[in-house]
Amino acid sequence: MTSPGFSEELIAMLSVDPEPRHCLLASATLRPDTPMGRLEKLPKEITLQVLETLDIQSLYRLSQSCFRARRLVQDFQPYREILKHAPTLPFILAKTKLLSRHAALHIFRQVLRSDRCSSCRAFGAYAFLLTCERVCMHCLNLEKQFKFVEMSLAKSIFVLNDEQIAAAPSCYCPVRDLAFVRVKDAEEIATALNEPQSLFVSLGLDRLFISYCSITISSSAAYIPFPTEAGPDGGRHCLGCLTHLGMVFVQALSAHPPNSASDLLNQKELNVDARLYSRTEFLGHVNRCPGVQRLLQERQ
Repeated sequence: MTSPGFSEELIAMLSVDPEPRHCLLASATLRPDTPMGRLEKLPKEITLQVLETLDIQSLYRLSQSCFRARRLVQDFQPYREILKHAPTLPFILAKTKLLSRHAALHIFRQVLRSDRCSSCRAFGAYAFLLTCERVCMHCLNLEKQFKFVEMSLAKSIFVLNDEQIAAAPSCYCPVRDLAFVRVKDAEEIATALNEPQSLFVSLGLDRLFISYCSITISSSAAYIPFPTEAGPDGGRHCLGCLTHLGMVFVQALSAHPPNSASDLLNQKELNVDARLYSRTEFLGHVNRCPGVQRLLQERQ
């Protein structure tokens, strides 16, 4: 309902919408004769260094300022390659409110140029959104640096106030409408502050709550499969290894009660048998995989 004495046109003229910090599609009318200002006066080397510090959102907005800026941004390889080979990634980062956190150069180097897990250096089939690095499923499941906890729960577990927990990088889960932080970051903040342990920690319940929280968080807020647009190599499992893993599990079940069979499956063996391989790695692996040799013998 319009206020007395104010028309819809006047209200529209007086209203200012908040700038969407994490929205990629914020544009302005291009003017061909508009200069780039101080950026235009810089040497090319310095201009490149400036572009390398900007996130995708900032680069997009710069490209909308004038035609000269558009050409400058479109010639910037990291920005161009991201939009060409992984166009869905910026929108996912926007949904998790991480778009303004990562420089385009960082995403280009860590997600598009590298296929190695940032933790174990195996093939990384996923992109961990908070740090925009490649990671494998094994490290996602086991390494603390990839474990998330709800921000309010982290405050209780590690005895942190709003100002202290704000120092930890966070991501937003649109499915649950909640913010999450890494367990590692919350622990480091608590350790640096030398705060007394909470009841959760002293009773050893912190791991239980963190594990539960990690299960309930939507995975889309933590990691995504490596964008298929970036290339055909999304990784592949080895059928020989998976067959071997199944045989080991069946043998364990036949020799031990069901509740202890899982203890016989060594975690390292699980990691090797269920890992993903790049095409080059896979071609080298099948030549020495016992499971593959067994499958080939059965086919003869």
